[in-house]
Amino acid sequence: MKKYVSKRSVILMLGALSLFLYLINNFSILFIRQIDEKMIDWLLEHTNYFMIYVFEVITVFANWQVIILLSFLLIALVRDKVLAVLTSIITGFGFLINETFKQTYARPRPTVIHLSNASGYSMPSGHSLTAMVFYGLIIIFFASQIKDKKYRILSYVLLSILIALIGLSRIYLRVHYVSDVIAGFSLGIGILTIVYLLKVGIFDNIKTYIEGEEVE
Repeated sequence: MKKYVSKRSVILMLGALSLFLYLINNFSILFIRQIDEKMIDWLLEHTNYFMIYVFEVITVFANWQVIILLSFLLIALVRDKVLAVLTSIITGFGFLINETFKQTYARPRPTVIHLSNASGYSMPSGHSLTAMVFYGLIIIFFASQIKDKKYRILSYVLLSILIALIGLSRIYLRVHYVSDVIAGFSLGIGILTIVYLLKVGIFDNIKTYIEGEEVE
């Protein structure tokens, strides 16, 4: 059965990339700076030591060392090795795109004491993009193949929560502004939707056609 690209996916891709381009080109305008600075001010008054430890653990799940380890585990454990390798390659490609934008726009990190190790420029958040792309691809490529609907939905929810918490951890640990994280998520969603559109619009149809030929 032929699969078609949904308009919603295209709209999501265009919306995410438009938001990203807006933020990356306008992070210095007053409206965005006010939101970023107010969040930093709020965190300075409401930081909880227990939550610092919690978010330090959560943020590790988007560290490059952990992503590499999880990539090897994914390749070793799943049946479809090609998709597992693609997950790692696309995540790495996304990271390179992210770093290119960071170096190009060179936004400094928040000028407060950071509660986690961080270097380089601030926008877009590399952890946020990496989490969105890597765990998002796991949802698209693998979690979506879980036959039991309850477990499939549970995997969607847990991975989505992890992605959101990683982004939140970067704000709470004062190493990124809110707009940095939103920009990272937006770019990540843009990459994910492009991959999804290619998968559904091209590769799934090719696979279905080949399998149909084999049956005949």
